Amino acid sequence: MTDEVEERIVFLDTEVFDRLHHQYQHPNLRRLVSLVQNQRIKVISTSVTNQEIHEHITTWFLLAIKALTRTVQSHPILRNFRRLGLYDAISDDTRQQMEKDLQENFMRFKVDADVEVLSIEDVNPEKTFEAYFKKAPPFGEGKKKSEFPDAFAAAALKKWCEDKGKPIYVVSNDSDWKAICEASDRMAYFPDLVSFLEVFPDERTVLAIKQGIEKQCDVLTEQISTAFYDLSFLVDSVEGEVDEVFDVEVQVESIHITEAAAGKAIVEVSTSSDFQASAWYMVPGTGTWDSEDKVLFNQKNETGVVSATETRPVRVFLTYDESDPSKIEIKHIDIDYSEPVWVDVYDMEL
Repeated sequence: MTDEVEERIVFLDTEVFDRLHHQYQHPNLRRLVSLVQNQRIKVISTSVTNQEIHEHITTWFLLAIKALTRTVQSHPILRNFRRLGLYDAISDDTRQQMEKDLQENFMRFKVDADVEVLSIEDVNPEKTFEAYFKKAPPFGEGKKKSEFPDAFAAAALKKWCEDKGKPIYVVSNDSDWKAICEASDRMAYFPDLVSFLEVFPDERTVLAIKQGIEKQCDVLTEQISTAFYDLSFLVDSVEGEVDEVFDVEVQVESIHITEAAAGKAIVEVSTSSDFQASAWYMVPGTGTWDSEDKVLFNQKNETGVVSATETRPVRVFLTYDESDPSKIEIKHIDIDYSEPVWVDVYDMEL
């Protein structure tokens, strides 16, 4: 005899994908797809949300290309590294192909996750405009016209709930979506994907593993601190360099168990790391402009120490005793080394 597990219905707001930088191979999205394939969850979206995600991919990509173009054009020394493909990346043909690849990544995710896209054709526009004039969620004070896509998406989800007689889990860090869910008895709100994924492991096991992690918090923060020094530290907004990072203190903000089975668990830990960094930077507005070579020289530079805080998630892989899940052993941690730590030197102590 097998236990039937109720399939949970989940809606992912555009903000979820923006926060993950549209990296559809992110571990949490892969976990989501796995749960879909095991018939634990069903993902639904709306036609307007679908269009919004495609538009955001284009917007964020073009902003990145513009930033890259400015960097390449304003730093001729990069001509020495043409083999890296920087100039190819800003060419029209390559740019169009890159954007096409990003859009196809999202479409492939929808296929892998078997996403059902709800039409908004049957949404009553009068009710949406009524919510707008009454300042009801998602509009609120100021009657934000930019919230019309979410308003139509929410109306489509509510209609689906009524037709199917089922609840929907809404994942979004948008306070307007939170207000929509609080006003509905069929929509449950989750602020991020990792907290939604935590619903699936056995609750007693989750609680015991958390207790085990809390007991070994010093061991965990020491491992995270060691890994933190290996991150890339870059000066934000101006030309400069971080020379050294020191006095790192890691605090664990929250713990989410995303997988726990057969004595193995994957945990996502939100961390906040205070640190100090010695750095230097070129002071904007100083120096002499060489119009022939199009470079600045003799710029004034400042050197000093910056105190800063970096927040980022850390994935923890551990084993636990199935008879007593609070007995854990941390095997290794995974921190995203592809994302640099940006250091604001304007807060520097000279």
